[in-house]
Amino acid sequence: MTFLPIVERELRVAARKRSTFWVRILAALVALVVGSGFLFPAAIGFGWGTANLGKGLFAALTWLVLAATLSAGLFLTSNCAIDFPLQSAHHQPAPPVMAAV
Repeated sequence: MTFLPIVERELRVAARKRSTFWVRILAALVALVVGSGFLFPAAIGFGWGTANLGKGLFAALTWLVLAATLSAGLFLTSNCAIDFPLQSAHHQPAPPVMAAV
């Protein structure tokens, strides 16, 4: 028995989307370019040492992931904020009927 079957199903559906594939490819390419940018100077003899190199690479990738996460939250939730008032405007309750006094 799965703990959260609905969440599992939604994650599987999202993983099959074509856009998910391209986002993963893009993230891997960005990490490869940033990592190469840090490792190339060390390979040719100009570097700061492995400890500082690792700290700098970790910090750069951390900030990139933070920026990607914040922008994903911004862009994915902005559509929900726009759609909600539009949907609720169509489903307004009927005005109350006045009883004859």
